[in-house]
Amino acid sequence: MKKLFERMTSITLGVMALIFIIFTLAMIFNTRVAEEANNGVVQALFGIFAFMFVALSAVNIWSAFSERDKIKQILLFKTKDSVNNASVSVIRKMAKKVVAGIECVKLRHINLFIDNNNEAIMKAAVKISATDKEGELQVAEILDKVYTALKNEYSSILGFEFKTIELKLTSIKEAKKPKPEETKVEQKTIPAKEERVKPVELQVFAEEEATVEDEAELVEA
Repeated sequence: MKKLFERMTSITLGVMALIFIIFTLAMIFNTRVAEEANNGVVQALFGIFAFMFVALSAVNIWSAFSERDKIKQILLFKTKDSVNNASVSVIRKMAKKVVAGIECVKLRHINLFIDNNNEAIMKAAVKISATDKEGELQVAEILDKVYTALKNEYSSILGFEFKTIELKLTSIKEAKKPKPEETKVEQKTIPAKEERVKPVELQVFAEEEATVEDEAELVEA
């Protein structure tokens, strides 16, 4: 893939360079061409060509000095009569299945690369959202657990070992600690006070009875 990309960019750059050279020579040896080319349309086209040439040159240089090339399959083993490969989709499914057994850890963006020595490298993004039993986040231990699980899985099932397994921590979220329960204040019920008859009211009532008796005595008399 990398070699094909480099070939395409090299061919495109060669064609654009040839166009620039021909047009420059035509303008030097034929002044009429230079006069006709002195307009906004031609200037805009050559501005676009110049931008594309610079961009493709930068990409081609970066690709030439890049040590890794993204691949879609890895070579497991080969014999005299057969070549056995594993696709990147199989590698991704196995990785997600293994990491699913590790609590609160997820793998994203699993990709395979090959370096200049034709050795496979695996890269994956890790999301962590957990704490240990003591409530402290142990990132190093979790990443080491993920690395060990992946290495053992590929070695035991596929009989293949990556040169490097790069784990990039892209998200970390610590679990919220439970808040202490608020103490509830018990409301004490105050017993109702017994109603007492005021002595003034009793005195008035006694006076009324006395006046009724006096009137009765006067009537009898």
